[in-house]
Amino acid sequence: MPAHLPHGSRASAACLSPVPWVWPVPGCLSQGAISFQFARPAPPWPAMPPQAQPADAGRRVMLMSLTGLVLGCAVPLSGKRQSQSAWLRPPGAVPEEQFLARCVGCGACLSVCPTGALQPILSSSRLDALFSPQLVPRLGPCAPDCTACGGACFSGAIARFAVEHKPRLRIGVAVIDQARCLPWAEGQRCVVCVDACPPQCGAIQLRPIAPGQFRPVIEPSRCPGCGIREYRCPLPGQAAIRVVP
Repeated sequence: MPAHLPHGSRASAACLSPVPWVWPVPGCLSQGAISFQFARPAPPWPAMPPQAQPADAGRRVMLMSLTGLVLGCAVPLSGKRQSQSAWLRPPGAVPEEQFLARCVGCGACLSVCPTGALQPILSSSRLDALFSPQLVPRLGPCAPDCTACGGACFSGAIARFAVEHKPRLRIGVAVIDQARCLPWAEGQRCVVCVDACPPQCGAIQLRPIAPGQFRPVIEPSRCPGCGIREYRCPLPGQAAIRVVP
C-alpha cells in the first residue's frame, strides 16, 4: 500500500518505499523530491498508562523505624513489671526498673570487665532490656577486688562503690544442683567450690553426713553471687553450682 504523501508533494513511484513506515527512500533526494523522514504507524494496542513510581525506600525505612520505636515503647509498658531482675546484674546495680530506665546499652561496663563476665543481653521479651549487661559466671566470675563497672557507668544504672563495700552488694545467690554435684550425686570427693569461695564470704561449707563423707552446702545470707564457684566447677557444660537472681 503506497505511503501517504503530504499535500502538494510530488514523488515518482520509485520514491515510494516498499517499507510502509519509511518514506520516501533516500534516492529521492537526488531526483529533487522532498526530504525523507521516518514515520511509524500507531501501534494496534492502546497506549499503556505510565507505571506508578516505586515507593521511596527511605520512606519505608523511616516508617519501619517509627513502628519499631512505638512498639519498643509499648511493649515494656504493656508488659508485667517486675521488682527483681530476671538476669544477674553487675554489682552496684540499682533496682531493676530503675536500671532499665537508666541503662542506655552503651557497653562501657562490658569493655572494662577484666574477666569477661559481663555480657550484653541479646534476646529478651522486653525490648528495653536488650544490650543491657548481665553477669554470666560460666564465662567469668566477678572479681572480688574489681570496681571497674561502677566507675565506667555514666548513666547511674550502676552506682560507684568502694572495694571494701563490695561483699555487701548482692548480685545473686548460689544454689547447688544436687543431681549434678559429684559429692551429692555420686558420693565422690570434690571440694573445688569450697576452695574457690573467697574467705571474706565463707558462703559455702562442707557438712558431714556420715563418717568421712561431706557434702557442700550454701549459706545464702553470706553469698554475694560473685560466680567464682560456678566458674571453677569442673563439670563440663552447666555447672553443678549456679548463681541465680
